[in-house]
Parts: sequence; structure tokens; C-alpha cells
Amino acid sequence: MSASVAGGGTAAPGGVQPSAAVRDRQRRLEDRVNYDELTGHFNRARLREAIERAIAAERRRPVAAALMAVGIDRMAALNERLGRDAGDTVLIEIGSRLDDCLRVSDLIGRLGGDRYGILLPQCSEADVPAAAQKILEAVRAAPVATLGGPAAVTVSIGVASFCDRGSTAHEIIGRAETALADAKAAGRDCHVHFRADATLRESEDRGTEIAEAVQAALRQNRIAFAFQPVVSAQSGAVEYYECLLRLRDETGRLQPAGEFIEAVERVGSIRLVDRHILGM
Repeated sequence: MSASVAGGGTAAPGGVQPSAAVRDRQRRLEDRVNYDELTGHFNRARLREAIERAIAAERRRPVAAALMAVGIDRMAALNERLGRDAGDTVLIEIGSRLDDCLRVSDLIGRLGGDRYGILLPQCSEADVPAAAQKILEAVRAAPVATLGGPAAVTVSIGVASFCDRGSTAHEIIGRAETALADAKAAGRDCHVHFRADATLRESEDRGTEIAEAVQAALRQNRIAFAFQPVVSAQSGAVEYYECLLRLRDETGRLQPAGEFIEAVERVGSIRLVDRHILGM
């Protein structure tokens, strides 16, 4: 880890000041880690970290907060009609319009594809409709100018409140994106607030149980590899092997990763698995 030095620079090993080229390269690497290359907003990983911090803060001192998943409507059709360069222009412009709608305390990042995520601290469920309506109106106010021509754009919004103790960033994002899908299904250019039903809560409880079982398997070294040959269609020779993850449960059965990885990701424990596998 580099140390801070007087004047705000970064000390290299031995106390030698790095060159401007090295500092520029470090800055560009940091930008790639934290920011979306196209829009300049936080990327999904950085947004998830911000949500995790907001959840931790809410646990210490309960304050209403919410996450919006904002999706551009009919993005695939827009790309096909005007070209992908126009689609990129729309993404950037919509990001700018979202910026204009936010409070100083709010945080925006790109969730991926045609979707932004907006973290709204100190935003109660009663405050959500006004915030969502402001965004809907700002986006539809004027077409986006692109090289392929003007594009009339709308967005749909899914909202998840930080209302359940024990929620993880993965769960909050998943709920907001589920609500976004519901908003698109409801006709687009609207917002939908996530409402958990009994079936979903049962599914989330089951996911938590699976994740806890995986953590126990990590502690007890019941994680193993399976090697699957990839064979050349021309020669029939084995060209290489895929290394696949397996978990041996308490009955001795080998479970494929597809049975547990999604649950582990949802509760935010995937880094524990990653580190264990790297060690193996």
C-alpha cells in the first residue's frame, strides 16, 4: 500500500516520487475500477458498495432510504433504428438529466446496459412518488439529439425501500430491478414500488439457508473441483479442461455451482467463495 506524502502525491517504495506517467496510469486504473467508462458515473460495483454503507448506516440509526432502478424504455429498438452510437448518446444524456433531478445527498451509478441505479438516503416511501415523477417528466420533456436524428425517450422506474432488517445490497438491487420489470410490463413511462409477497419472502429465506450451508462447507473444506474435458470436434482429442465448482453436502452428494451460487451472490457472500477457490 502506497503512503501519502506532503503535497498530496503518492510515495513509491524507497520514498521515490512516481513519475507523472505512473501517476496518470494509476489514476486511469482507479477510474476503471470505480467508474463506468461510457457515462462517467459510478459502476455497478461502486454503487453496490454505497448501498452496503447505506444499509450499515440504517442499522445504526434507522433512517428511511430507497434505491431506484431507472431503465430506458425500448433501448433495443432505438439502437436498431438509429444505431448504437445514438444509443450511447441517449445513455449519456439521460444520465445527465438524472443528475439534474438529484439532491446533493443522492448517488447515481450505472447498473448495466440501459439501467441506472439511484440511491436515495433519507427518502421515505411517501417521498418516492414525487421523486419518481420528477425523473419521468425530466426525461420525457424533450427528445435527445443524436447523429441519427432526434430520439423521443422515456424511462421506467422500479423502487425498493430499505425496510427489511437483514437485507443485503444484492437483495435491494434485485428488488428494485424486479419492480423495474413490473413497471415495463405495466406499460412503461411509470414507476412501481417493490412489494414482497409471501412466496418471495419464502424464496429469500431459502436463499439465506443455502448461503449459510455454503459457508459451513467452506469452513469444513467440502468444496471441490470437477474437471470437464473440452474435445475437438475435428480430431476428437481433449484440448483442455474446464474447472467446475462442486460442493459436497452433509449427505455426501456433490452439488453443482448452479444450485447455490445465485443464493451466495444474493446475500453478498460471493467474495468468501472467491477467496477460498483462489486459495485452492
